[in-house]
Amino acid sequence: MIRRGNLEDFDILFKWINDEDVIKFSRYRKKMTLEEFNSWFDDRIDKLFILEEDLFPIGQICYDAVGDEGIINYCVDKEERGKGYGKKLAKYLVDFTKENIDEINKLSAFVYKNNIQSIKIFKSLGFKIEAEKEDYVKYTFIIK
Repeated sequence: MIRRGNLEDFDILFKWINDEDVIKFSRYRKKMTLEEFNSWFDDRIDKLFILEEDLFPIGQICYDAVGDEGIINYCVDKEERGKGYGKKLAKYLVDFTKENIDEINKLSAFVYKNNIQSIKIFKSLGFKIEAEKEDYVKYTFIIK
């Protein structure tokens, strides 16, 4: 089940965002302090979705609205990686955006070139390369 994020998710999200592997592949590339995370959380709580199995949080996906573009951020619990949950989250956000968010015309993900799993996920969902830098690729899915 995928549901909206809420205040009860704060602790698990703080743990996930500071996971060593998540940091390695994130845009932020560093651990977040509690103060930094609090601001991050407040800015995204209304654009955050949690994947649960048997009421246990497995992963999250959210987006930052930048004009008509939604910039994707997602992660899956360390113990649950490699089971298709990342793709399930990304597909959910694509479908949710198509059906519910008129002001977002495209979704984008900045993916480091060594993040093979995320590359496979976004390609399989029809995201196309919009830009390529030395260490990352911007994948984009046109909604409208």
